[in-house]
Amino acid sequence: MRPELEQALDRAYAALNWWLQGLWIGLPARARSALFTERAELLVRLSGDMATVSESEREAIVVDTNDANAPSAIAHLVSAQEPHVTVLLPRGVVLTHTLRLPAAVERELRNALRHELDRLTPFEIEDVAYDCRIRERTGGMLLIDVALARRCALDEVAGKLERLGLRPTAATTEDANGARLPLNLLPRRRRLRLPVARLSLCPALGLGAALLLIAALYLPLVRYEHVLAAQTGTVEAARVEAVAARARLTEQEAALASGDVLAVRRSGYVPPVALLREMTAQLPDHTWVSRFSISRGEVQLQGESVAATELLQLLESTELLRDVKFQSPVSRGDESGKEQFTIVAKLARGAP
Repeated sequence: MRPELEQALDRAYAALNWWLQGLWIGLPARARSALFTERAELLVRLSGDMATVSESEREAIVVDTNDANAPSAIAHLVSAQEPHVTVLLPRGVVLTHTLRLPAAVERELRNALRHELDRLTPFEIEDVAYDCRIRERTGGMLLIDVALARRCALDEVAGKLERLGLRPTAATTEDANGARLPLNLLPRRRRLRLPVARLSLCPALGLGAALLLIAALYLPLVRYEHVLAAQTGTVEAARVEAVAARARLTEQEAALASGDVLAVRRSGYVPPVALLREMTAQLPDHTWVSRFSISRGEVQLQGESVAATELLQLLESTELLRDVKFQSPVSRGDESGKEQFTIVAKLARGAP
């Protein structure tokens, strides 16, 4: 079986086992005892082809797994119902380790352990069955017990038990002190442990139990549908409100950006009247301006003056103009005898 499929089946059976255990715990004790009876539990110790089978209230027996009469001998230990079977593997078959891992990996502990298996065993990960338990939590670290066994060894054990008419639901081993390790090396799909319905139940009681089970499965679904419908409406209303709020925010941001641009332009604006007044105050009396223009932040002056070169320094001294220069060479007029000039400059604080 492919590892991905096996992991999916294990997760499905683990969820089913968890759900059934929840139902079992949810039943009152009197109802549990009236409707169901616990299966007997057998403990099987294997040593080669020999198996020691024991039940809590009966004496253990030793049988040969290859003996055709072994299943009938085991049947005397338990009732007619199929028992839960726990097999104790020889210590030489199971590798045990103790690991210390950060507490952050607890939610994905089994996935984290898969990355540790490469150094814990010389076998391929797909050929190994493993289980773990958290023994201790301290200082942000986890103390973890891990047990590993080859899948082929587990399959061989399962084959021997099948010859005895037994289906194992747990496989573990013992520590050096002879105590059973609380680990299960079987795949989760083989661990399903269900109680047995009493044979004395009348058909009507059985039908009632089935109807109650169906109701217990169906009623939560109806409730969840109502909750989902209510939450869907709430989420849709919140989404519409969020879209509207986002649109309002976008409009406000655009308005603020437009206001900032206008404010910047206003702060750099120089009124033409103020510029003309400033230039009139700066230019000497022997200077006449015949043409004054402002275009795209550039000022142009044309006129006549007794000393045109002095005008550059005078205009440069004002705070409103910069880069003052002659646009063309200065010439002298025939009639007035004054210097004719064309001066250009840039506005220091922006264009009007």
